[in-house]
Amino acid sequence: MSSTLILYARSLQNELYSKIGFKLNSDGYHVVFVTNNIREKKKVFENNPDAEIYVLEEYIKENWNNEQLLLDISFEEIEKRFEIASIWSLIYSDRHLIQLPETETIKYAKLIIAFILNIIDNNRSGYFVNEEIANFPAYLFYIFGKKYKIKYIGFCVPRNFSNSKIAFTNDDHSTYYKLNNCYFKRNVDNQDLLKAEEFLLDIKERKQAPEYMQLTGRYPKLKAVFIWHLSNFLYNFFERKLQPEKFKFDFEKAADKPKEKIEELRNFIRFQFQKKYYCSPIPNQKYLLFPLHFQPEATTLVLAQNYEKQLCAIDLIAKKLPGKYILYVKEHYARLGHRKISFYKALQKYPNVRLINPLINIYDLISKSEGIITLSGTAGWEAILLGKPVYLLGNVFYENFNFIKKVNNINDLSECITNTDIKFYQSAKYYEELKKYVACYLNSLKNGNYILGDDGFLSDSNVENLVQSLISEIKA
Repeated sequence: MSSTLILYARSLQNELYSKIGFKLNSDGYHVVFVTNNIREKKKVFENNPDAEIYVLEEYIKENWNNEQLLLDISFEEIEKRFEIASIWSLIYSDRHLIQLPETETIKYAKLIIAFILNIIDNNRSGYFVNEEIANFPAYLFYIFGKKYKIKYIGFCVPRNFSNSKIAFTNDDHSTYYKLNNCYFKRNVDNQDLLKAEEFLLDIKERKQAPEYMQLTGRYPKLKAVFIWHLSNFLYNFFERKLQPEKFKFDFEKAADKPKEKIEELRNFIRFQFQKKYYCSPIPNQKYLLFPLHFQPEATTLVLAQNYEKQLCAIDLIAKKLPGKYILYVKEHYARLGHRKISFYKALQKYPNVRLINPLINIYDLISKSEGIITLSGTAGWEAILLGKPVYLLGNVFYENFNFIKKVNNINDLSECITNTDIKFYQSAKYYEELKKYVACYLNSLKNGNYILGDDGFLSDSNVENLVQSLISEIKA
């Protein structure tokens, strides 16, 4: 094969990509790997002992004091060369990079740029395979790749079939391009429409939470095992203080078990104090629903960067809300307690904002609402399916549905809400258009399970499904 497949085998995904790479090599494809650190490199070697691997950690260590290299990387020149409005918009999309001290953030960013350009110089055409854009290196591959004929292919976890199907994206909006291609061409038949109608009926009956919530949706509980993990965490913490590891590029520290369990304990304690801020809906009250995003995540850092500070987003929305509505804010169920209590105290200062109990079924809240205001959340998808207006402030896969209200300027929100005919969203015309869109959505999905950590996602059968789906995209 003339083209190279560059697999980004970073933390939490490296074992899966190692298996995918082995299968692709067996099928005759030229595969190279990119890992963030040496630990991930060793994981890749377990399945691919002869693999060609680019390791970011090794590159950073080797070039940390390379003053000439650092001088050669100019943010201004990179912006001009690759037509980037602001390199900082890419840097701020990385939840880990921006937590470093200022001088280190700039130094790391320059070295990452040099690292990616080095890989591209050695692989001038092909495909970069990853998930949806979620960090700085992936964003660079997408931006740089457009100039050097390296196409971005991102695995996406779709709503409703997330442990059995995947979708593909090729941009920084997480666009399902097969969905859009089908929808714009109106490429559906009667059989497709019948399947869409069955799907819509099933959705209204089941009111099912996303499958990934079985892994991330955790009601905070006190566990005896926390004591062991707390002592282990403290021991490791002080050991690291005494013997710091330079150049360690392991941004996925949440995968570290003691730290993860300590965060669970912290969330449990916080949640006990936060519960008093949660309210129940008021009967017959007209409201618009704003579901909060779990943070930090690409859903805000990449897809809704202007509103990444969600308290600021709520402040803007509250000030633009028509007088007959209240804004209901619902906390994300994933890891309750992860947000600081000061966030909830700040919400109490808004007379037209009500923080709703996160244990209330999201479908019930959507059904009784006058619409959804969302940054990029899947709650907007549920609202579409239930026939409710969606006011979208960010970017998301369903943004091209004909009756989405895309609000590019927050100052237009009031007029947009006021001029919306809510009854239309329960009309036959809306339903017919929805069926076409859902039919295209169903047709855009491919076989595979990309829920990291789910039972069976590393199985041979699932790897085969993912590889065949990937190959079909390459050959399309």
